[in-house]
Amino acid sequence: MRMKWWDIVVAVALAAMAGALVLSNPAPANVVVAAVSLGGILLAYLLLGRGLIARADTEQARPGLALVFLAIVGVLAAVGVAAEPNLASLQALLYPMLWMLSPSYGRAVVGSGVLALLIGVGLWVSLGPTGIDLTASIAIVAGIQALSFAFSIALGTWITRISEDGAAAKELVAQLTQAQGEVAQLSAAAGAAAERERLSRDLHDTLTQSLTG
Repeated sequence: MRMKWWDIVVAVALAAMAGALVLSNPAPANVVVAAVSLGGILLAYLLLGRGLIARADTEQARPGLALVFLAIVGVLAAVGVAAEPNLASLQALLYPMLWMLSPSYGRAVVGSGVLALLIGVGLWVSLGPTGIDLTASIAIVAGIQALSFAFSIALGTWITRISEDGAAAKELVAQLTQAQGEVAQLSAAAGAAAERERLSRDLHDTLTQSLTG
């Protein structure tokens, strides 16, 4: 079920970006670069990302391969944003992927910073000459990406806490199930012991009566 939702989200996000690309009507060369970027992200998801996400919460998780996948989609997204600034909205898709596939909270934070930087560079390149000096343009892009990064950390922290609470609840259920099994075994053993004691008393009473008779 989880993969079904991921498939839907990825398809909708990339379709929306393709629509934005068509509506923005950029230069033909930029259209080609942005389209190749979107196609590359989709291909990377189908060949690598989908399987990695499906195994993210299991012992079969592969953090090294996940890092390769995240690097690929991050660079492709930056290239796409350099061609068309509207593609910066891809961050809404890539940040959750990054947090899902990162093996630890610290690495997710670092990865979010790297992604924000990549998209920021692409956004700055796409803006080109804007009539303001270099320092001002860098400050504007840095401010935009700082907000994006902060939102990613807030969302990622919330997701991490939910995941940790779910894992703790799962562990508690496992412990309770094990305890119930032990109680059942002890109850069965106690019942068997009580039955043996009753039979022993009955046998003793029967022998006593026989000897008395």
